[in-house]
Amino acid sequence: MGGAVSSLRDLDTVTKRLVHLSENDPNKEIFVFYTSGLREAYTARQLYTLAGRFAFRLRQRGFQKGDVIANTLSNSPERAVTDIGIMLAGCVTMNIQLLLADGSDFRLLAQNSKCRAVIMSPWKQGSAWKLMNPFFSGKSDQGFVDIHIDNIPDLTSAILVGRTKNG
Repeated sequence: MGGAVSSLRDLDTVTKRLVHLSENDPNKEIFVFYTSGLREAYTARQLYTLAGRFAFRLRQRGFQKGDVIANTLSNSPERAVTDIGIMLAGCVTMNIQLLLADGSDFRLLAQNSKCRAVIMSPWKQGSAWKLMNPFFSGKSDQGFVDIHIDNIPDLTSAILVGRTKNG
């Protein structure tokens, strides 16, 4: 039993634990969400696969270890997948809830952290969309939209994340 305990001590990060579970107990449900009374469960393997795909896309787009990515998504499967994907890519996830209509709360955090991207819902009535849409520079590729804000020069991408008709 000592070996199992010491090996668990080595699993000291979320990503290490997820990799371990996806290899050793892939069908274990590790996230369960309830939306409008419907249960939606994700196994270790499913979450690792989805988060890994998101991490791969981040790396493809040039994000590197230590880059800060703000996540404005609410508590949802998409939030879990993107947060873990950010970590798997070696980046830093920063939780952001846009509270002020003028975006001054976001601006200060984004400037101080040298935030490179913001993840947001493509829902056009959302606060993140309303705040960021005027700064979209027009170029869009598979959910990644170039963004330019003069007083937040490091912020170069908005990442639109939502469900398709098929989930």
